[in-house]
Amino acid sequence: MPIIKVTQADLLKSKLLDPGYYGSQIIKVSGLEKTKDGKSLNVVITFRIDEVGKEIDHYFNSQAFGMISPLHKAVFNKEMKEGEFDTDTLNMKKVDCKIIVDTYQGSLNNKIEGWLPYGTGKEQKTHF
Repeated sequence: MPIIKVTQADLLKSKLLDPGYYGSQIIKVSGLEKTKDGKSLNVVITFRIDEVGKEIDHYFNSQAFGMISPLHKAVFNKEMKEGEFDTDTLNMKKVDCKIIVDTYQGSLNNKIEGWLPYGTGKEQKTHF
């Protein structure tokens, strides 16, 4: 029989968080990675949720890189401007994530739907 190693992060992937805002820290920003179909590129940003340590990946695709602007505004408290943006500047920054419950291939999971400056999300009323 094979022996597998299961980490705490692995166990937390199956833990569902209730919808709402959670404080988090950006712990990893990937380089540009080809999508499965090879027609575009992704940047994957990994957020670690403060209260539980759960890690959630969020994908930004080259066909709509402008979708990173709400995250930029939440982290740096200013509007993003046209031009080049070094995603490495996001590493280790804190932000509040709006977490939702989604279904993917028949399984429930958490996804990130939006961001606010760190510490301000709890003030928001959620209408889920």
